[in-house]
Amino acid sequence: MELDMTKGSPFKLILKFIYPVILGNLFQQLYNMADTIIVGRFVGLDALAAVGATGTIFFLILGFMNGLTAGFTVIVAQKYGAGDRDGVKVASLNAMILAAVTTVVVTLIAALGMPGLLRIMHTPDDIFHMSYSYIIIIVEGLAFTVLYNITASLLRAVGNSKTPLYFLILSASLNIILDIVLIVPFGLGVRGAALATIISQAVSGVLCVVYIFKKVKVLVPGKEQLHVDRQIMGNQVKIGLPMALQYSITAVGTIMVQSALNLFGSTVVASYTASNKVTQLITTPYGAMGVTMATYCAQNRGINDINRIRKGVKA
Repeated sequence: MELDMTKGSPFKLILKFIYPVILGNLFQQLYNMADTIIVGRFVGLDALAAVGATGTIFFLILGFMNGLTAGFTVIVAQKYGAGDRDGVKVASLNAMILAAVTTVVVTLIAALGMPGLLRIMHTPDDIFHMSYSYIIIIVEGLAFTVLYNITASLLRAVGNSKTPLYFLILSASLNIILDIVLIVPFGLGVRGAALATIISQAVSGVLCVVYIFKKVKVLVPGKEQLHVDRQIMGNQVKIGLPMALQYSITAVGTIMVQSALNLFGSTVVASYTASNKVTQLITTPYGAMGVTMATYCAQNRGINDINRIRKGVKA
């Protein structure tokens, strides 16, 4: 299911690649949306506000890691477009190493700084404990979220945008089931919602890893490729960091809005939470376009076909 985007009609290739990405992004939105809906229905208004109060923090952390992982795999797409199979394997390994290291660092910083950040954001006292309980579980399980994101990005780098979608549909469905089970019969409240999200993300990440090892050998390094390439890793950081900061700047803006709204109490926070989910759904296709064009441009940059990149941008 690999897709070489260096040959054929740019418009048709972009269209073929983008629709699974859009659907995948929509299903990824279902994770937090399912938490919001089920918590609001079965636990109450305060619980809904508690989940919503951490939504912008979730967006900041996840957005930063999404930008990094997407940037790390641009080099993989370039090597794939150039037909450099050894380079693809080395770049894939280096991307995984970078993702692992940054995940550990971000998890530690976020976990230690979370109480202070929630207070800086004026999180209402009546929902503070629930907000912290929800977001700290999400942070502690960040490795599973990143595992899916990096493996999905690797698959997309070689043109496979459908397989991550299939696994995401499965895990999103599992998330909804686990939300209901952990929140209603077990009565775990917001902690149950967070656990459901992390378990579901872990399942989708593991499935992507298994699929890569079984079906996408071009991404699996052999003994010859099991080494750190400083030049490749340096280029991955140069691309990944600006992409991560781009996502983060947007998230910082939403955190400022959230901080102001928190001053009005938990009812206003719950209202903002509900409307914000609709906004996220509407803007999903544009994020998918960015992912698609990153892969298209990277593969064609691998063969230095600038004219074809221009045609793709125009399309």
